[in-house]
Amino acid sequence: GESARGQIGIDALLAFRVGGGLGEESLSEAEWTSLLAAQDGLVWLKGQWVEVDREKLTQALQHWRRVERQVAEGGLAFHEGMRLLAGAPAGLAPDAAEAETRAWTVVEAGGDLRELLARLRDPARCDPLGETALRGTLRPYQRTGAGWLGFLSGLGLGACLADDMGLGKTIQVLALLLARRKKSSSPSLLVLPASLLSNWKAEIARFAPDLRVLYLHPSEIGQAGLATAQEQARDCDLVATSYGMLLRAPWLSQATWDLVILDEAQAIKNPAARQSRAVKTLTGRSRIALTGTPVENRLGDLWSIFDFLNPGLLGGASRFRDFVRGLEGREPPDYAPLRNLVRPYILRRLKTDAAIAPDLPDKTEVRVFCGLSKIQAALYQRAVDELARTLDGQQGIARRGVILAFLLRFKHICNHPSQLVGDGDYWPAASAKFSLSTICHNPK
Repeated sequence: GESARGQIGIDALLAFRVGGGLGEESLSEAEWTSLLAAQDGLVWLKGQWVEVDREKLTQALQHWRRVERQVAEGGLAFHEGMRLLAGAPAGLAPDAAEAETRAWTVVEAGGDLRELLARLRDPARCDPLGETALRGTLRPYQRTGAGWLGFLSGLGLGACLADDMGLGKTIQVLALLLARRKKSSSPSLLVLPASLLSNWKAEIARFAPDLRVLYLHPSEIGQAGLATAQEQARDCDLVATSYGMLLRAPWLSQATWDLVILDEAQAIKNPAARQSRAVKTLTGRSRIALTGTPVENRLGDLWSIFDFLNPGLLGGASRFRDFVRGLEGREPPDYAPLRNLVRPYILRRLKTDAAIAPDLPDKTEVRVFCGLSKIQAALYQRAVDELARTLDGQQGIARRGVILAFLLRFKHICNHPSQLVGDGDYWPAASAKFSLSTICHNPK
């Protein structure tokens, strides 16, 4: 990477050079030649005795010289270089020759690439965003996160902000959007679950009221607004829509966005799902995923998110599975190459981190007791009486089954009577829990 062809970023082609060294000292071609010409055993070199296995050393040199020639013909793709630096094969496929020479070789970043990786792995080294129109003050770790997002976005690299819930992923993204709107003529796209649309709307109104936002959802603009949404989007800084709308508005995948941002990005963990495929057709200069759980159940979840963020970095789905099997087949299993490969693009911080905890406000707990409405109390008592009658004479597994069924019925009654009877009414006054939730969210 010392002489990358063009600016270092996702589309960069990297140079690749093979050399020999002893400890921290480089070996000249003449020293290499004398080393390879020596007999197996101990050789006096640079003031010390060195053990030489000429056959293995020759194999290692031939393998990497072959890689060097291949790179010289077309350049080393950024993703391939990142894999080599992580300790993985350049193609992610099992490579017996490379595995055989691993004990004899080390891959290092050179020049600008070394500095780039240092900043990716240590977000504190990234430049802050500078002054923005954000109505609020970012905490120190939030300033660091926003600067890190800006750095990766500027390089065209995808970023996964995986902060713990409550650490302010939303406000960090809003700071980035405010900083970038002066640099880009294209709007950004925010895709999120429909249930979070009102949350984002409230946060934007509070912290970034200067952002021109189009909320692309029938609940916000109606069917008439959907028909003219494509024209309205041209005058916006941000278009916020749901995962479901991607399937109903094909023009979203035809546009070129500044940033494509996914909230609750675990929604695309299943690569075969229609909404996952729709998300991956979106075009943006850079991509951001927000999720507190980049790996929920299996490593395939991580692959699907990275297939959106940095397509090709983890290879295709089948190639990735083979790569993971190779890591698991080692004794003991060694996931370090995968960890090193994805680490520069994931920022994960917890509330318990020593560097984070001092910046958090004191925890406030408010206990709220919720009773039952008159309708709920009557239904509950009726269900209790029916349970008593039904249990009379029941034994063993049948008795357990009845109790389990009635527990679910009690839960429905406590939520809302309409959930039990299925009338779809959901009148607020019929449920004490519903009424209390409305009061808590609307204190006025």
